Amino acid sequence: MKKTVSINQKVTFLLLLVTGLFLIVWVIKQPVTQDEDGRYLCVFDYDLTLSSHLCNATRDNPDFSCVRTQCFTYGWNDQCLGVNARSAIAECVRRGAYIGIASHAAVDRCWDGKVLPIVSKSQFPEFTSSPRYDSRQPGFSYPAIDNRDNWNCPDCAYHMDPGISKSEAIRKIMLHYGMVPDNAEHRARVIFWDDSSSNIQDVNNYLPEIRAVNVPGFGSGDAGGCGITQADIEKGWQGNDDARLLEQP
Repeated sequence: MKKTVSINQKVTFLLLLVTGLFLIVWVIKQPVTQDEDGRYLCVFDYDLTLSSHLCNATRDNPDFSCVRTQCFTYGWNDQCLGVNARSAIAECVRRGAYIGIASHAAVDRCWDGKVLPIVSKSQFPEFTSSPRYDSRQPGFSYPAIDNRDNWNCPDCAYHMDPGISKSEAIRKIMLHYGMVPDNAEHRARVIFWDDSSSNIQDVNNYLPEIRAVNVPGFGSGDAGGCGITQADIEKGWQGNDDARLLEQP
């Protein structure tokens, strides 16, 4: 009798041990999330969204960092910042939102012309001077945008890669910030701005809960070629009044 009880105790112990080990392994394999506070994610295309070309409102205006780059973009090299690009980034920072870039430019070819000036010319000062930028403090951080290691990796926040779709890039950006791409509630907290209707359609098809805003491109009235507008910014945040100003006291 005692032997039977002893065997049963050992079996119970082994079962509990195996169950415990299984739970530990399961927990370890779960995504490491920083997303417990329900932040939104802003994702921006670069060309003709954060930048502009042949736009009367920005061309030859020193406030818009106009340059002729060595990065050949859709048949042109001249670019300036988008007319409301700084305001768009600043609004995301103000709301405490995550920030990512999903572009079809080629990062290495466009590094000097498109990426480095973001820091060297302080194009988005609310972003690069934020306490969250390249932070080592607890909580989320905006990765240093002028560090090549922070671009085009499987869970990077920034992508300039002509070889992947915008929906693929957004999934990678979500992973960086601890969001789960297959979670519809997480996708519903992503706002994406792009001037290409085909890119918007791609995101609508594969990540349907995302609010995808089609920025005016060439030939779209007076705003064509000028990049993201104030109306586009407001459209992205429309209905998202619950996106509280997390950086405010």
